[in-house]
Amino acid sequence: MHGMAAGLWLVVALAASAQDYRDYLCKEIQKPFFRVTGKNGGVATVRMARRLAHDISFDVPKPPKTKRVLVAGESVAEKLWSADHDALTEAGAKAWPGWRVEDLNAGMTAYNSRRIAGVLEEGLEFDLDGAVVLSGNNEHDALELCPSVWDGLERQFMRSKLYRTLASAKRTPEEHAREPALEEPAS
Repeated sequence: MHGMAAGLWLVVALAASAQDYRDYLCKEIQKPFFRVTGKNGGVATVRMARRLAHDISFDVPKPPKTKRVLVAGESVAEKLWSADHDALTEAGAKAWPGWRVEDLNAGMTAYNSRRIAGVLEEGLEFDLDGAVVLSGNNEHDALELCPSVWDGLERQFMRSKLYRTLASAKRTPEEHAREPALEEPAS
């Protein structure tokens, strides 16, 4: 009896964990990555607002003699940051002597290029002096956890005869001669 209860508990825990992971990847990206958390005079404090983001805050407008670098990417980028010792801040201090360097590390586990692009787009609003983008490890379309209706329609369209005809019409005669004809998909 205990074995059956433990097995049931494991199934429930795994299902909850999978739902939590989908929420992290699908619902969290609908929220802004950065959030203004306070204002003091003409200076706003901005924080990274998504769950599992680093606890980093910075001022807007950027303080004088400060260089601001955004790191956006998946877990590889996320692991580059440390509150105590940060290689990017050290390298920035060597590149810009006498300047304070802010590392806005927005690396997030399991993010793909679509999610990273959204973070980068938001980050561009904060007077950056540079950006590092690390992407490419999580590009698995077949495993997209929160597909939209459009994604399915897009995939179907790209397999359609209409798409193949339009793609073929776009090619030059030289390209037609070099490339094999598009085949009908198997039914």
